[in-house]
Amino acid sequence: MIEQIKNIGHEVRIIDGEKDLVELWTKDTKPMDNVIFINIDEGERKVTKELRSFYKDVYKDALIYQQGNGHVGAGIKIEKYKDKDAAKIKEKKLASSLEFMEIDKSYLDEVWVNIIEEVQKDANQSYFIIITKNNKKPRELFTQKYEQKIKETYLISDTKLNKSLKQSKCHLCGQRKKTYDTAIYKCFTNDKEIYKNTDKYNFSICEDCLLDVLNGRNYINDILKISWIGSEVMFLPHEFNVYIKEIYEEIDNDKHITSLLAQIKEAEEEVLDEISKTNCMTDIIFFSDPKSSSEWKITYAIRDVMPSRMSIISRNISKYKKIDAYFCLAKIMNYLCYSDGKFDSKNKDRMRLLDIIFHGSKYSRELFFNKVMSKYKTKYFESLNNKKATNRKYIIKDIHEIYNFMCNCGCLENSWMMINEEGEIMKYNNISEFFETNKNFFDDDIKKAWFIMGQIYRDTINASKSYYKDKSGDNIESDNKGQSYESSHLEKNFFFSRKFDNKTFILFANTCSEKLQKYGTYYSNIKDKMNQAKEYMASSFKKINNDEAKYIFFWGLDTLFEDDKKRIEEAKSKKESVK
Repeated sequence: MIEQIKNIGHEVRIIDGEKDLVELWTKDTKPMDNVIFINIDEGERKVTKELRSFYKDVYKDALIYQQGNGHVGAGIKIEKYKDKDAAKIKEKKLASSLEFMEIDKSYLDEVWVNIIEEVQKDANQSYFIIITKNNKKPRELFTQKYEQKIKETYLISDTKLNKSLKQSKCHLCGQRKKTYDTAIYKCFTNDKEIYKNTDKYNFSICEDCLLDVLNGRNYINDILKISWIGSEVMFLPHEFNVYIKEIYEEIDNDKHITSLLAQIKEAEEEVLDEISKTNCMTDIIFFSDPKSSSEWKITYAIRDVMPSRMSIISRNISKYKKIDAYFCLAKIMNYLCYSDGKFDSKNKDRMRLLDIIFHGSKYSRELFFNKVMSKYKTKYFESLNNKKATNRKYIIKDIHEIYNFMCNCGCLENSWMMINEEGEIMKYNNISEFFETNKNFFDDDIKKAWFIMGQIYRDTINASKSYYKDKSGDNIESDNKGQSYESSHLEKNFFFSRKFDNKTFILFANTCSEKLQKYGTYYSNIKDKMNQAKEYMASSFKKINNDEAKYIFFWGLDTLFEDDKKRIEEAKSKKESVK
């Protein structure tokens, strides 16, 4: 990883030109509400203050760098000031700033009074204090001093008491030069996915490679890093040149360079398609860089993603976005990755799934249906108990999209035709046409049996509601099982508590037959369906996973063919004409 960052930084230096250590090392932290300039005029022995608005380069002008308890430069950050913090700010950070500016300590109390007078006007606001000397900013006076301080404090090991650089072999370029004891990221290994602090491992790089890594780090932070799917992520191309650089950069309306990756949340498919045009492999690195800690660690790495895979994923996201504007990789994560109460566990599941998708690896069919049907069960009962909840038909549609996407990406097998050549949802006239078109999925009669049973079950539920509506008139009447025309016990926990095997299939068949006879709606077309379903079940010697059987059953339950829709409309018309 460090070598990739170095290579990116090397090309950036060639293309964009050199930057000094102030530009490379100073962090652009969050904006503050106010900036207080404190000027010490040594000639007149006078301290003055000026309140200004925050501006982008103020941290660089102050030459400030903070890490842990370390403090370099002449800038101080104060947020939500409390009196208990006064001693620490004054005796450490302010004293350090005056020392850096080579200002006598005798000014300490007077400078602190000027600062605190301004801060206490509104302690809830945030302030950045910059110390100037004779109206000159730190950057105008002590740039070289800053660079030396950074090198001595952060780039040269504390074990070197005289802070002198040694001649040794650079771990990146292999040349024997004066080297620094750092990997910049505080963690590094080139051949393992375990990243350790380098302090004990004598990792060192020369100044030229150091500048490459710093340039690479800054470029990645600006262009190749994004917050995506619940994590900080960087995209690291294996090659880098002017052409690839232009792909990752966008020019906004104000002629500013912005990141292509910034669009990934709104236009995932477009971003991945552009990345595929780099014609090189890409590493997708998930990492943690908490503001409260100096620890930087990689949480997961998807390595060596081929440009062709980027293109395949992009094409299939576009395909399903035509019928679902909200379709994206995050939607797939929400169905297939759920937490056991620990957010880290959920994140790991997401990263592993993304790894499978980006490499086209096989995903467990049993696990897939277990995950999506758990989600379906939750949404199903929400829809029964809350009219504002998402209609379960939209949930089964989501599962159809995700299943076929995973098939199209090579992660599952046996897709079915959900979308036609025009990019619209496929419409089927009847069940015969449906089975014939999708015999790749319905490759065994047991699947057809469960689909038809779902259709019969839906007919039974509808007959139940109609029966109790006719009995009750305008009143909501319920029987001793709590059944009414607004709900049916057949919709509740009757099926979710069962294993979808041959025994349950027979139970469903007998229950539906009894109910339909009771309601006087066991019509010939439903009898034909029942006979067909039983024949399919009897002719199959294959077993399918319990959750896949559930999926097919509810798929049938929520599917209405075009011929069925016409028959329903004709029945409604006849009923209205009788009235």
